[in-house]
Amino acid sequence: MSEGEGPWRPQPEGEASLDALAESWLALWRDEIAALAQDPAGLAVWQGLLAQGTAHWAAFVARAGGAAPDAAAPPAAAPGPAAAPPAPCARPAAGAGGADPAPLLARIAQLEQRLAALEAGAGEGAAPAGRPRRRRRDA
Repeated sequence: MSEGEGPWRPQPEGEASLDALAESWLALWRDEIAALAQDPAGLAVWQGLLAQGTAHWAAFVARAGGAAPDAAAPPAAAPGPAAAPPAPCARPAAGAGGADPAPLLARIAQLEQRLAALEAGAGEGAAPAGRPRRRRRDA
């Protein structure tokens, strides 16, 4: 065999048939997509899915503290029960009232004191807790 020939390289007449196959494959998918775009029921399903996705992303962004994209124009509602707005968060926001934070603050102060005592004791040559390390053997 000469250079550039082999079973992995199609012959010139094979290249033309591959180009024709690619063109017919693209034409087939163009026809399929055009047919889907003409189907009213299919369009309604796609519009509903996109509206749900947009609503969920807007709610996610709003809960994350950012501004919802195009907040002035709410997304179109999808048909059916899935178009209901997301449920509000079950836990109240911090500082929104409810439980008294004093016991929690007292516990945090207590833990900070214990941590400071542990850190101060570690610098006095105290032995570390647990088993002592074994010496490495030189091989």
